[in-house]
Amino acid sequence: MRYEFREGTSSKFWEVKIDGTSVTTTWGRIGTPGQSKTKTFVDAAAAKREHDTLVGEKTRKGYLLVGGAAVPAEKKAAKPKTAAPTKPVDARDEKLESAILADRSSDKAWLVYADFLQDQGDPRGELAALQSTPGDAKLTKAANKLLWDRRSIFFGPLAPMLRPLSEKGWRAVTATWRYGFMDTLRLSAAGGESSTSMIKKGKKPNVLLASLGHPAAAEEFASRKLPERFKAMPTYSYDAKFDKHCTLFKRHVEEKLPKALDNAAHKVVDKLQDVALYALPVKAGGGVLSGFHASATLEEVRASFEADGFDVTLIDEIHSSIPDVDEVAELVPLIPKVASARLLRELTLGSAGGDGGDFSFASAIKALIKIAPSLQSLERLFIGDFTYEDSEISWSSLGNAGGLYAAFPNLKSLTLRAGKMTLGTIAHEQLESLEVITGGLARQSLDSIAKAKLPKLSSLSVWTGDGDYGGTCRQQDLEALLESPVLANVKHLGIKNCEFGDEVVALLAKSKVLARLETLDVSKSHLTQKTVDSITANAKVFSKLKKLDVSDSILPKGSDKKLKAVVSGLEYGKQEPQWWGLAEEMRYVSLGE
Repeated sequence: MRYEFREGTSSKFWEVKIDGTSVTTTWGRIGTPGQSKTKTFVDAAAAKREHDTLVGEKTRKGYLLVGGAAVPAEKKAAKPKTAAPTKPVDARDEKLESAILADRSSDKAWLVYADFLQDQGDPRGELAALQSTPGDAKLTKAANKLLWDRRSIFFGPLAPMLRPLSEKGWRAVTATWRYGFMDTLRLSAAGGESSTSMIKKGKKPNVLLASLGHPAAAEEFASRKLPERFKAMPTYSYDAKFDKHCTLFKRHVEEKLPKALDNAAHKVVDKLQDVALYALPVKAGGGVLSGFHASATLEEVRASFEADGFDVTLIDEIHSSIPDVDEVAELVPLIPKVASARLLRELTLGSAGGDGGDFSFASAIKALIKIAPSLQSLERLFIGDFTYEDSEISWSSLGNAGGLYAAFPNLKSLTLRAGKMTLGTIAHEQLESLEVITGGLARQSLDSIAKAKLPKLSSLSVWTGDGDYGGTCRQQDLEALLESPVLANVKHLGIKNCEFGDEVVALLAKSKVLARLETLDVSKSHLTQKTVDSITANAKVFSKLKKLDVSDSILPKGSDKKLKAVVSGLEYGKQEPQWWGLAEEMRYVSLGE
């Protein structure tokens, strides 16, 4: 049986023949003998099942049956009928999505959408089915395999930056999932110098297609700069094998893409990113790179490349390289292009990255504000989830967060972490939780918090830090915060990492806010015997707390028993006894530099 695929510049045939327990397939360009492969099975029934599976795959890809025998090379094949359109990869129903956003806790709404996606042939429907039974190890394993095998579908342009779960090392992109969609997403600068930066600086990139998968390369390709760069590639110091791969791919691009460049350059970029993942090349503009259907497997892609006379070992070279990400700001603009992120609930930005010691989130925040219209489902945002291996906190800068509040009106939780920051005028109707983490908080930032208009705020945590690392807050500033209307509905208060911990506890004992609190966190602060005395002397009001956290401080030995007698929900944790003799000379905070 012979099948053919003709569309754009693609003209290929595929034949299959059963001989007892063997199945022989032959493929290639129309007009050539092609190449063959034979597989032998345990019995004729198994061979028949393989035959039917292969035929099904080819017809779904758009191949049409043209005869029971091969058409001679010199004979012009009959023009095939137009193939029936395949079902969309990215199916969408905005009404069903609105039902989910109205009540995220409703499994029913998610399952209804999953059924719809499966009916439309969207792989997110299959993923949702696998994720519908949490705790099932077998289904979880299958879901993870599907996520990796179809990562170009599920992660879109973020896919080239993925690292397999089984591998250790930096991760620029990580996500958790719920019913086929991203629930949480973490983006981070990772790996050092990007492949695109290497090309700009005249250095050898990790691999040619890795740079194509890099977000910075997309704009260059769309502006037609990258094809010229292809022609210059052999001047780099590749080994002979890799040079051959580059030459082949260069020829492939030049032959296949001129019309698509004119008609839909941005789609070509998406296609090339998919090629870099050997998973999802699709049609674009007036040309096609390869005739893959939406759910093509690696084996099918390899076969198609072979049929085009393309060295398939390049696919493995591509797979082994993961582009580095210089700055997290490079990844933020890609989020709206990820269909799986349409219902994203939580976004975290890890390491800012940057050159020359400029570890700043300013560009990332600007990018976030720009794409905010496509992220209105976002409820939780954390900027600054990095470690000392990325940067000391005192070396980091948040930038100006003032534009975030209006840009994300549905936020419920906001965490900002950096050494220096500008909070601006804070006003938000829905925000329930605000945490500001720093090793040195400026008075202006504390003033912004004290003057904030946050009617639904129930949880506030402020790290004030060390005067030696930018902290300019003083006791009177903290007193103004405790008297501020911003605390009117706050049930969970944290004034942490504070040089004036003893003074804050004494102020709280006299304040009106303490009686309204359920939990109080004064951990990581300069807490001494004075704090124990303030709490025991005002046991009646402190005893109403459900939880009191005084961990990571310098409380004297035996303080835990005295405080536990007042607040049963005491978090005492580790203390720092080496500071006991220095309490009068120095002020302790856990996080400064």
